[in-house]
Amino acid sequence: MVAAVSNAPGIVRHIGTRILLRDDGSVAGWIDTRDDLCDESGALQISALGCLADVIGGFACNRATPDEKWVMTGDLSLTLPVALVAGPARIEASVDSVGSSSVVAGVTVIDESVDRIVGSGSVSCRIRTAPESRPDLTPVGVVVDHAVAVETSSLAEHLRLREHENGVALDLRDELTNPWGILHGGVTIMGAVEAASRAHGGPGRPASILIRYLSPGRGGPIVFSVSTMVPGDLALVRVDVVDAGDADRLVAQVDVHFARREQGAGR
Repeated sequence: MVAAVSNAPGIVRHIGTRILLRDDGSVAGWIDTRDDLCDESGALQISALGCLADVIGGFACNRATPDEKWVMTGDLSLTLPVALVAGPARIEASVDSVGSSSVVAGVTVIDESVDRIVGSGSVSCRIRTAPESRPDLTPVGVVVDHAVAVETSSLAEHLRLREHENGVALDLRDELTNPWGILHGGVTIMGAVEAASRAHGGPGRPASILIRYLSPGRGGPIVFSVSTMVPGDLALVRVDVVDAGDADRLVAQVDVHFARREQGAGR
């Protein structure tokens, strides 16, 4: 069964996410290995998977909180030891712990073509009082299809990223924000990975991300600036995300690790 209408943010609909909330509190999400979501080797970009992990993990954490509460992502980690080429990709999320002020969910990435785990991570959310205009709830037990027509543009082109000193920048627009007009966590991941990849410039693939969400981005433009780069077989690039329209307030810090690209990874 598929719901006919999606109320998801524009960027979630762009990557074509499908979401299922199960009776046991766990959440599953899917995305296909579309050309515009894959890198030059044919592997699904960690940016798209990170966006899905943020959404799926947030759903799982929110389901573990009281009705009058809501959650905001605080930290997210995702590691992909194996490039996901065939797909579709499925991410499973279930809550590991619930405290008075935070909830933590574990996430697992599965390549459904071979039914193999190819990655894992976690999402930690802060518990907040629910806003007055809480988004419509996704129904339990129904696969909701958050899909739009397939585009030929890359993720960077879709975000309208532009060159900026030490990185890239974008202007906030409705489809890049959550229902409260704040920079969407998935967009934060995508911009940071793009900035890190341009700075890295090597043959390796982004294989691991760790992001710390520090404050909401509301103004824009949002700047993704590389502050640290450590070369090597497992290169590390740190990206500072700032809201240039709000006194360069630090929105997030993202660490991107690069691994050697697997032989024969292309499709």
